[in-house]
Amino acid sequence: MNNLLTWCLHAGALIGAGILSAQLFRWHHPQSRLRFFQILLVASLLLPILEPWRAQPASPILRIVPYVTASPAVSGSAAAASFAWEPALLFVLAAGVLVRIVLLGVRLSQLRGLRRRGRTIRIDGVVGVEVREVRGLNGPAAFGWLCPVILLPAGMPDGPLRDAALRHELQHVLRRDWLENMLERAAASILWFHPVICGCSSAST
Repeated sequence: MNNLLTWCLHAGALIGAGILSAQLFRWHHPQSRLRFFQILLVASLLLPILEPWRAQPASPILRIVPYVTASPAVSGSAAAASFAWEPALLFVLAAGVLVRIVLLGVRLSQLRGLRRRGRTIRIDGVVGVEVREVRGLNGPAAFGWLCPVILLPAGMPDGPLRDAALRHELQHVLRRDWLENMLERAAASILWFHPVICGCSSAST
């Protein structure tokens, strides 16, 4: 647990310094800014490899002591003092990871449902990417890595607006943004308890 807390502090300091540097140098180029923060994320995840881990001290040798009946007040204070808070905290952290992973799986299942509901359309000049029209879809979306698909709202009129939306989603497919997005979401699901991850998640929503 001490190693985990130490890593949280160091990773927070590293990412905080990166955010401050980006603001001071007015680094507003979207692609460069994205790569910079992705490098910061990877560096934060690699900190446990670069830093020495402190081993848990060995448990003292158990000694047999005579059994003494204590008063209820003394027994209650001893039980509170002997409460194993570290396993309880680890259980909460693991439960949070499980919940985040389940929610991510539900989101992926919803996207697959939209893909099945959609109707395949053919657009001149679009090769290697499936395009589907989906009723009830609020806006264009692209997902998938090996078999990418672009979803367009049904009834979207053919014209400059549709062409611009299609070009935008095609750029996401060509840059493999879906894979990077999934890796980032997986990291955020595992490290959901870190204050920096919570801040980034709330800002993105």
